[in-house]
Amino acid sequence: MKKILAHPFVKGSAIMFGGTMIANILAYLYHLVVGRILGPVGYGELAALISIFYILNAPSAVVQNILVKFFSGLKAKQDYGQAKRLFLRITRLLIIIQVVLFVLLLPFVTMIGEFLHITDNINLIWLYFMFAMFLFTVINISVLQAFQQFFAMTIINGLGGILRLALGAGGAIFGVGWALFGNVLAAIVGYFATFIPLRKLLAEKEKTIIISPMSALYYSVPACIAVICITALYSQDVILVKHFFSAEEAGIYSSLSVLGKIIFFASASFGAVAFPMLAEYREVDKPYGKIVGMTLIIAGLISFTITLLYFLFPQFIVSMLFGNGFTQASMYLGVFGLFISFFTLSYLLTTMYLALGKTGVWVLVAISEVLQVITIVMRHDSLSIVIHNNAYIAGGLFVALLLYYPYAIRRS
Repeated sequence: MKKILAHPFVKGSAIMFGGTMIANILAYLYHLVVGRILGPVGYGELAALISIFYILNAPSAVVQNILVKFFSGLKAKQDYGQAKRLFLRITRLLIIIQVVLFVLLLPFVTMIGEFLHITDNINLIWLYFMFAMFLFTVINISVLQAFQQFFAMTIINGLGGILRLALGAGGAIFGVGWALFGNVLAAIVGYFATFIPLRKLLAEKEKTIIISPMSALYYSVPACIAVICITALYSQDVILVKHFFSAEEAGIYSSLSVLGKIIFFASASFGAVAFPMLAEYREVDKPYGKIVGMTLIIAGLISFTITLLYFLFPQFIVSMLFGNGFTQASMYLGVFGLFISFFTLSYLLTTMYLALGKTGVWVLVAISEVLQVITIVMRHDSLSIVIHNNAYIAGGLFVALLLYYPYAIRRS
């Protein structure tokens, strides 16, 4: 027991899990308050916008995975000067990219608003600023994660949750747009807070970057596809439901999505610890099988335990978190929990493969993402059909990823 508790993975996981639980409580307090203030129709619109935010953030997840992998390698070599220069160069490049993206996306705001039946197109502008600030924050968080400063990450996440609850939920009193504006303000404060634990790295003397551009590109392209597709798998369904179903049904589905994210965020914290450790172990040729196994076992126990509670007490959970206006969601909650549980395990396996440089996994994830779009477009007679098909696709992806593991090890 002493040996297990002393393992860096267990220590880091305990810190991240505790911090994630606090952040989850704050996040679901936010959704609870906002859902009650806005009602099913207004909350359905906000949830659709937030789902777009998640899809827009797919590049941020790509950036984070790629940066954590390379910064972890620099940490393993104790090359902090090169890490500083890489950090500063990426930040400057991102400023240019964000300005160009904003100019390119601006003409499509009206079209996107009409597709999703958004009441005010300014809400899409606030959404982009949320995305921009979050992406800047991801760069800083990537460095902290790679250097395994998990305690600092939990403090920053907690601060962000408090600000989002205070500013975002407060703004919801005046409508969807003000709720989004509050989130923008919270993101700005959270970004500047990340520089406090980065002081030591920023004090280092810069060194020339020796990472090969071709090796970075060879890893980044398939990793980008894999992360975008796995992120879309639990975000695009909300957007498609918003398009194909009534506003009230979309609001019900959005509440299920929020409850499903309880499972995801409770378990995904272990992946945040496993990723930099696996990348570092891979760099120095240390055995990593135990970390992969522990991550899946712990995450699986947490995910399926919560899912069991969803099957046993659906009405109580829905009414407690969202009120009587969302009671219809209780009939779908258990199966939706299965969908998110299998998705969570698939997400963890995908990111761990990427940490180990197994980028071929993108094929399996891309196939699943396309299948989800096809099944929702072809079969959307009821929410039950959509949710069951999602569960089948996520379960199939998890099995396929497990079967890929021995192949990946043989190719090491």
